[in-house]
Amino acid sequence: MLQQATLHTDGGRAPQFPGRALLMRDFVDEAKGTLREVRCKLDKLETERCNTALMNDVAREIHSLKGCAGFFDLPELLELCDAAGACLARIRRRPDARAADERREMVRVATGVMGSILQDLARERQPEAPARAFIQRLRTGQPRRQPVAKETS
Repeated sequence: MLQQATLHTDGGRAPQFPGRALLMRDFVDEAKGTLREVRCKLDKLETERCNTALMNDVAREIHSLKGCAGFFDLPELLELCDAAGACLARIRRRPDARAADERREMVRVATGVMGSILQDLARERQPEAPARAFIQRLRTGQPRRQPVAKETS
């Protein structure tokens, strides 16, 4: 007969269970490797812009990180992965070369922030939340502030 693990909650955050800390360490180590792979694939996409299989791989890996962030109740990483996924979806829907290049660079920056979050987790520190403005730019796919149109009289 299987015994059910007793779940303890940590102030409304993710359930605590035996082996969670070890599982978290494994996740952090694997996620760091995943981010290295994502960055390599983003580099390849600079020369292989029309490689949809490669773009799909990047999106799938970011989505997997998002799922794990949800499982471990890591809202900072979850929100960043979600925003990066939205930015990648914009690239896939509208592969305009200049905009795609800028959006890929935004995702690359996001992977750096994800890496910082993972470093904090590895050091058992509370991760710093990414800047709201950056998250919003990722979600909308707007790499720069758009110039305000002057009104004509």
